Amino acid sequence: MTVDLERLKKGIMGLSPEICSFYMQACTICLETQNHNTGVELLKANDKKAKFTLNWKKNKDKTKKGWRDIQEATEYGATAIALLMAEKYSGFSSVERSAKGTGFDYWLGEDDDVVGIFQNKARLEISGILEESGNNSIENRVKSKIKQTERSNNLGLNAHICITEFKNPKTEYHIIK
Repeated sequence: MTVDLERLKKGIMGLSPEICSFYMQACTICLETQNHNTGVELLKANDKKAKFTLNWKKNKDKTKKGWRDIQEATEYGATAIALLMAEKYSGFSSVERSAKGTGFDYWLGEDDDVVGIFQNKARLEISGILEESGNNSIENRVKSKIKQTERSNNLGLNAHICITEFKNPKTEYHIIK
């Protein structure tokens, strides 16, 4: 399956074009700093049959200047991939940023939900890894994020967890019931 990252510039999952463009820039910066070009394959780690060919326009120097903090770029770049995965695998059509301290990053819901009423749908937790090494692996990060989302298990909602690694591009998307 081919994924045009540039499509994020139009906004997806109910988010504005501006914020999605920001996430897309971070994602492509992460891929480019790891020496990837448009057309690189993103593997879905927990489904070896699922592969996504990522396409984008090469970043200009002006864009690169805004992303010198690669740790921050990794966080927001992983958000771009998570939004695309949530759009494909969650069954929901919209996200809303959650407050700090909830144990997850976004509420998942429907386009017609009123802002603030996502609390009856599902939770989305996102994490990014620039390059796996030692204990910093997708597998360990998934375990950590499952534990992190436990603080909001009292809501009785599924937790969707998406972890992306950029060096050897892969992503893992789990739904914890």
